[in-house]
Amino acid sequence: AVNLRAGIVLASKLVPGMLERKSGHLVFMSSIAGKLPSGGETIYNATKFGVRGFALALREELWGTGVGVSVISPTFVSEAGMWAVTGLKPNPIAGEVSPEQVADAVWTSITKNKREIDVVPIQLRTVLKLQALTPGVFATTARWMGATRSNEDLDERQRDKR
Repeated sequence: AVNLRAGIVLASKLVPGMLERKSGHLVFMSSIAGKLPSGGETIYNATKFGVRGFALALREELWGTGVGVSVISPTFVSEAGMWAVTGLKPNPIAGEVSPEQVADAVWTSITKNKREIDVVPIQLRTVLKLQALTPGVFATTARWMGATRSNEDLDERQRDKR
């Protein structure tokens, strides 16, 4: 729940000053898990969907005030995060991105006031489009490919780190 609550609390503290100055930009770090539901990471999915929803709603509320809001949704980040810590490798379709690619997306979101940026390899862009158009087909395919099992393996390897 920290994934969701921290951004909401921080925004509530920062937005008044930004509105007073009529400038500023909030960047929320979500995840591709905030767009693609998968078994084995229910709470994580829920918090990342929540981060995305909160940020996009806040963007609409602040439209025209000089304060921008963006959402960055990376896939698995190499050298950082849950997968790097466990030594497991994500599914090749999900792929990995570098920390530099995520940093570039943050910069672009601020300088160009982008609504959302997905930091994902090309094959995952196709999956995102498929999921948006046919969620049932996506869910069946993800199960067939073992997405839930991968997430359960990840969870098991992280238990001692909590």
